[in-house]
Amino acid sequence: MADSASAASSSGREISEKPSRGVAASELAFGLQHMFGMDHYQGANLDKLRPADLERLLRCFERASESVRGAIAREKIERAVAAEYSTARPQLADWARSSHEMLLSPGIVEFLSRPPSLGVLARRCGCEEVAPWLYKVDLLRPDACELVLQEAEHHAAWVRGIAERGSTESGVGVEAMPAAFWARTAVLRRCGLQDLEALLLRIARDVAALLYPALCGIDSDDGSGGLDWSFGYVASYKQTGDAGRSALLGEGTRKGLVSHTDDSEVTLNVCLGREYEGGELLMRGLRETRDEGAITADVRLRPGQALIHLGQHLHSVSDVTSGERHHLIVWTRSSHYRGSSCPCCILHRRTSCVCDAAWN
Repeated sequence: MADSASAASSSGREISEKPSRGVAASELAFGLQHMFGMDHYQGANLDKLRPADLERLLRCFERASESVRGAIAREKIERAVAAEYSTARPQLADWARSSHEMLLSPGIVEFLSRPPSLGVLARRCGCEEVAPWLYKVDLLRPDACELVLQEAEHHAAWVRGIAERGSTESGVGVEAMPAAFWARTAVLRRCGLQDLEALLLRIARDVAALLYPALCGIDSDDGSGGLDWSFGYVASYKQTGDAGRSALLGEGTRKGLVSHTDDSEVTLNVCLGREYEGGELLMRGLRETRDEGAITADVRLRPGQALIHLGQHLHSVSDVTSGERHHLIVWTRSSHYRGSSCPCCILHRRTSCVCDAAWN
């Protein structure tokens, strides 16, 4: 992740707060190079390596395999724990499946009822381009936003109860639960809101195909392409030292967020409400463009309104000075797009990938 030096110094924080594993870039490149070679040359490339290089390559793959096995084990524990949770607002799932008018803005309900149209999006959904590649749209009903927030808070209180007891009802101990379970409790699929997430992915798929056709276009013949993966969660912020009445707010709650990009093709950022000051969403231009790092939009949303942006659009959240800020974030991806370029070229938005069909 990158940003301008001036933006970094003015915030007083590093651009990326995520710790790395300390693996040298040369080691990662070594593993990726030979993994590609094993596919491209059916493994014949390995016959040319020295014994020491083969051992080194094996260690790279074993390290990666260990990480994947750990993720599988953590996911199984999370699934078992999530099965014990009882939702506080079951009507949200019913509305997401069938009664969309109770959940979505009238314009989005109309948008879903007919073939996707830019005209309906603009006239009925309040779709507005606030800056290049950035769009505001009326997405959720404000009263539904409050219910989503209440469900997330109920889940956070339930998780806190597990921590206080030391185990779940079925006896899963807190020491066996992954750190991510505690770090980000308001994940939609853990809160019983997977039907809502599926509906938002459907909306994002149709909207993004209109707004970003080169990236998220859908083939009219076979329906291939487009967004087909999502990860949704509630992000909460408050001023350091403020108690905050929401169960989502604890001692570790951030007051703002440094400049970053998302690991998504398209992100939905939806305001859920509650009163606050500060907490503006600062959009800083697309990576690998001349606007990278420069603030191109200072966005504040009302409850139910969403900002739609590309994942590689740098953005930050200014410090909340009072109150509490809660936004629903949904990352979406396209397996078709991700399968058309190597990860490096996707990250840097190169128009031609050295690993594409023409190169091969």
